[in-house]
Amino acid sequence: MQLTLDRLANLALIVRCIGATALIARNWNPTQRVFVPPETYKTGEEVRWADMLPSGDDRFVVVFVRSTCSFCTNSMPFYARLNDLIEDAATVRLLFIGDEPKEVIETYLRQNGVDAKNIYRLNNPDPKLGVTPTLLVLRGRKVTHSWVGQLDRSKEGDVTKALQLE
Repeated sequence: MQLTLDRLANLALIVRCIGATALIARNWNPTQRVFVPPETYKTGEEVRWADMLPSGDDRFVVVFVRSTCSFCTNSMPFYARLNDLIEDAATVRLLFIGDEPKEVIETYLRQNGVDAKNIYRLNNPDPKLGVTPTLLVLRGRKVTHSWVGQLDRSKEGDVTKALQLE
């Protein structure tokens, strides 16, 4: 049987496929999770950037946003309502933080109907704030409640209940 160039190419392709299949089979782990959820703050943890929080306040609601985040933009009506509720409550302070320049965050919030008074830039990246939006309720410097991502109506209600603003 004479091997032509086409047959040699097909044979080489078959050998490569067998080798790739063997490599995948050797490294495959059925218990390994394909999706690993991002690390987030848990109840009782102290935030890594506590030194940037204003002094003298006991309770904070911290919202981590990015101007390029569609979930943040979709959440703006809730943040505007939350901002209004918290302005009337003397016991809680609402802070918006981001890893973009303060002016960018401020403009983004204003363009989306949130008249925020407390905007901060997080200068040192925090891996636990890698997902936006992230909403944290703090007592002192410790997390009492944490939500990640765009919240549905029931979760928005959970936030206001946690703050005792209803």
